[in-house]
Amino acid sequence: MARKPALSLEKLSELSPEKLAQLVLEEAERNATFRRQVKAALAGKSGPAGIAKLIDRRLSGLERAKSFVEWDKARTFRNDLQSLVDTIRSELAPEAPHLAIDRLIRFIATHEQVFERVDDSSGRVQDVYYLAISEVGTLSDKLNAEDASLLPDKIVVRLGETTHGYLCDIANAVIPHLPEGALIQWDTELKTAVDQRRTEEPSAQLINGFTP
Repeated sequence: MARKPALSLEKLSELSPEKLAQLVLEEAERNATFRRQVKAALAGKSGPAGIAKLIDRRLSGLERAKSFVEWDKARTFRNDLQSLVDTIRSELAPEAPHLAIDRLIRFIATHEQVFERVDDSSGRVQDVYYLAISEVGTLSDKLNAEDASLLPDKIVVRLGETTHGYLCDIANAVIPHLPEGALIQWDTELKTAVDQRRTEEPSAQLINGFTP
């Protein structure tokens, strides 16, 4: 039995641009996830702003969605989430890490409503969110001091009232990369928030997993 020719960048580079474009177009027509990846790559030709605009449209759609995802569509839904995170990582992050982090935090903030829409007993959807959290940590190391100092406020605005625990996870991911001044200020603000919450709810002992 003859072996199938192995695919590689070297082999594919032997094809003409027209042939490659035709193959991409045909696959994009069959595969919605791949089509989104192609659109993101094309948007990248206009720079970070173009990529960010495309990502924002997808995030807005995710934030608005309410319908339950049936079991036979759960894998496709999970792949769409993965594609969104991959687009941020591969297309936007290399050009503008601070813009990529903003979109990743916004994506992570959709977790509660997403978990209400899909049965994730396998944990595969949650894995996508953990990947996004890990990427925020990686990218935070590439920020300048000014942008890094803004991270705590951005995180708390999006995740400060969530109850799933991702606030702790993302804080642990970025803390090693924050300027000392930002860490001190964040610690003070968290303690103030805990004290205020305990005043308003005397029986509460925690705020999103943080203790003073």
